[in-house]
Amino acid sequence: MSESAIHSLLRQSFPISNKADWLRTAAAEIEGKDPAEILAWKLDGLTFSPYYDRADVAPLQYLKNFELSPSPHAHAGARFWENLPQLVVTDEKKDNATLLHQLNNGADGILLDLRNRQTVDIAALLNQVEWPYCNVSFFVTDAFLENLLATHVQKKNYEPHSLSGTIWWNNLPEKNIPKLSSLAHLTHFRRWGIVGEASSPIEELANVLTKAARLMDALTEEGVEKEMAWRNLALSIPVDTDFFCSIAKLKALRLLWSQLAHAFGIPPIDSMALHLHVRSAPWINEKFQPHGNLLKATTAAMAAVMGGCNALTIHAEDANNMTMTRMARNVSSILREESHLDKVADPLAGTYAVQEMTHALAHAAWTLLQQNLQQP
Repeated sequence: MSESAIHSLLRQSFPISNKADWLRTAAAEIEGKDPAEILAWKLDGLTFSPYYDRADVAPLQYLKNFELSPSPHAHAGARFWENLPQLVVTDEKKDNATLLHQLNNGADGILLDLRNRQTVDIAALLNQVEWPYCNVSFFVTDAFLENLLATHVQKKNYEPHSLSGTIWWNNLPEKNIPKLSSLAHLTHFRRWGIVGEASSPIEELANVLTKAARLMDALTEEGVEKEMAWRNLALSIPVDTDFFCSIAKLKALRLLWSQLAHAFGIPPIDSMALHLHVRSAPWINEKFQPHGNLLKATTAAMAAVMGGCNALTIHAEDANNMTMTRMARNVSSILREESHLDKVADPLAGTYAVQEMTHALAHAAWTLLQQNLQQP
C-alpha cells in the first residue's frame, strides 16, 4: 500500500479533530461548564487556553523566523550544546585535578567560579588543559583576570580563533566598564557575559535584557564599536521544573535578543548568534529523596536543550560528593547519547501551545523592558 493510500485510510478511520469538537466533549465531561474557563491555566499573570489548534496560532507565523537552526557542528548532531560543570576555585592544584577529571569524564568544558578570588594562578589551574578542544569559562566580580588570561594565552602560543569561552560577570559597573581589550583578538571568546537571576519568567527576561541594553550603552559611550560589543555579549539564565514554561522562556529570549539588536541598529542577525548559557540550581525536596535533584536536573536539562541553550550547567545537590557531581555531569551525556536530543534541531517547532507561550512571554517581557529602561 502506498504512503498516500495509508494517509487516506488514516483520515477515514480517524477524522481530523477540531477545537469545537474538543470543547464540546470537554464540556460534557465537566457537567456543562465552560472548559475554556475551568481548564485555563495561568503563568506569571498570563492566561493560556487548555487547547490550541492551527487557527489560534495563525497570527504567529513570524515565529518561524526564530526556530532553532541546525548546529554548524555537523559531527555533533543537529542540536549541539556544551556540558559545562561549575567548579568553585579554592586551591589551584587540587582544583586542576578536579577540572581534568571532569573533562576526561564527559564534560565539554568547565565553568571556573572565581567570584571569591582576587587573583589566581592560571598556569596551575589550567595545567594540562587543552583549551583549544574545550570551553573554558569564568565567573568573576572584577577585571583582575584579563592580564592573567592574556599572558597565559601568549605563553601557550594559542591560535586566537581556537579558544572558546565566556567571562561571566556577577555585576558589571555602570561606568568604567572593563573593556578587556587584551582579549579582543580571541574571536570565539566572549568578554561580557550577563548573568540573569531567578525570578518570575517575565521578570527574568526583562531584567537580563535590561542589563544587556545598559551595558551596550555604556560600552558604546566608552568608544567600543557597537557591533563588536554585541558579538561579545552572552546571556546566562536559570531554568526550573516548569518544563514548557522554561522552553518558551528560552525561545522568547532569542526572539527578544534579535529585537533588541534591531533597536541598537545592529544589522540583521540570526537569533542563533546569541550565546545562551542555562543553569539548573540544586533542588532539594524531601518528598523525592534520595537524589531528588536528579529528577529536577533532568527535567530542567531537557527544557534547556529543547529551548535552545548553547551551554548547560547542572549543579550537583552536593558539590563535594563525587557521586552527585558525576550524576549531574552525566545528565547531558544521557540526553545526548541515550535520549538522542541531539538528533533534531528544534523538536518543538510548530507546537501550538509553546508558540503561544513564547509570543505571550516575549510581548510581556518587552513591555517590562521598556519600562525598566525609562527608569534611571
